Amino acid sequence: MKRWKVAAATAAATLFASAASADECTLTSGPPTIPDGATATEAELTAVMAQIKAYQADLETYRACLNAIIDDSENYDVDARQAALDKFNESVTAEETMAAEWSATVKAYKAQSN
Repeated sequence: MKRWKVAAATAAATLFASAASADECTLTSGPPTIPDGATATEAELTAVMAQIKAYQADLETYRACLNAIIDDSENYDVDARQAALDKFNESVTAEETMAAEWSATVKAYKAQSN
C-alpha cells in the first residue's frame, strides 16, 4: 500500500510539473498590424519590419519552451505534450499568415511606388 501511495504521489507531481511547464510558455507580444501596402509609407514599413523581427524572436523563445515539453521524455505526459504541439502548430500558422500578409503589403507598396 505504501508503494502505491508513493507511486501515485510521484505520478501526480510529474503530471503537475508538465502542466505547469506548459502554462509557463507564453508569448510576450502578438503579431504586428500589417499596413495596406498601397497606402503605406516607407517609414511605416520600416517600423513594422522591426515589429515583425521582435515578434519572430518572441516566437523563437516561445517555441523553445514548447519544445522542452514536447521533448521531455522523463516527465512524459500525453495531454501536456499534445497541448504543446497544438500551441506550437498554432504559432507556426500565425507566423505563416503574418508572412503572407507582409509579402502582399510589400508587393502592393512596390506597385504604388512605381
